[in-house]
Amino acid sequence: MGQPTAAGPATRGSTAVRATGRRWAGASRRTRPAVQPSACRRQARPAQPHQIVRGDRRRRHRGGARRGRCAGLHPQQGSAGAATPKEAARAYLEALERGDAKSALALTSFSPPDTTFVTDEVLRKQQEKFPIRNIRVLGEDTNLVHVVFDIGDDVYDGYMTVTPPADGKGWLVAEGVMSVEFHVDKMSPELAKWITLFDQPIPSSRIAYIFPGYIGLGSANPNLIARSWNERPSGLMFILGEESVRPQIEVSDEGKKFIEDQLRAAVEECAKSPNSSPNCPNGRAYTPYFVEGTAKWRLEKLTDVRVYPINTETGAVDVSARAEFTVTGRGINRYAPDSDEVSIFMTATVDFTQDPPKFELKG
Repeated sequence: MGQPTAAGPATRGSTAVRATGRRWAGASRRTRPAVQPSACRRQARPAQPHQIVRGDRRRRHRGGARRGRCAGLHPQQGSAGAATPKEAARAYLEALERGDAKSALALTSFSPPDTTFVTDEVLRKQQEKFPIRNIRVLGEDTNLVHVVFDIGDDVYDGYMTVTPPADGKGWLVAEGVMSVEFHVDKMSPELAKWITLFDQPIPSSRIAYIFPGYIGLGSANPNLIARSWNERPSGLMFILGEESVRPQIEVSDEGKKFIEDQLRAAVEECAKSPNSSPNCPNGRAYTPYFVEGTAKWRLEKLTDVRVYPINTETGAVDVSARAEFTVTGRGINRYAPDSDEVSIFMTATVDFTQDPPKFELKG
């Protein structure tokens, strides 16, 4: 392959090859390799457009592989690899398909510093959600292997980067394990603590290592839901080897029921008082027909209960509702009615950083 010159990119025959790919960024995410000789630098990859396959809701990711790591970077100890690039790609994908983490890890050149999530259990959860199927290996070109496979309802049609380990025992997949960085720096720590990855707390480093595919976010708090804005895995995961996640926090159905139960209990407690009570909605009701202290309140129903999006910086949720009361009492004169129906708008806040959540009626 020719070298780039000032006049333009390197060429291969008459086809221009664009040298693209990500830089080694963020030493905390993956250990940077030592400086390598020029002969050991990453090779360029052909850039291909992404295509969307319409019909049966399948998206086709048609992309070139990211320039692979230099041979010998982070080889798996004791790994023999595969005899050819095509065999390495196929064996790796088949290991993912059957949920065999040990075999898949043995075929990747990157050794993750933490293997908490690189297990059969996690891999099988990934495959249950978005299974890899119909694996086809179509060809190879130096350290690039052209693969096509289904991942859930999508189809990936692109390239994987492979590289032989330093000892030359065999070919390995360069991006077989990806790093996932969780961006929660602007979230309340007391709220972020509920976020889980495959039912386990996210690492304190905010970086986890998993096989490319589904990223199973969840919540240890049943009142909350944690999810990614798009949980569908992308074929780009097999190219870039990294992913960034900004968890979205919502109140779950169980959390909404908790709010409504607390709201009802607080209003019913307020209704027990014949006089105005602090933060009670009936304390603001205009009931000019009754002698002070004789009113009796009965909550008929709560309507228009609204739970607003959670403030992730504070963990607080605002709530609004309307309370429908029937009030009876001794009229101020013989012309005054002895009962009335009152509809009152009220608000409340719920602090989900506490367990159980702290409910406060605002009146």
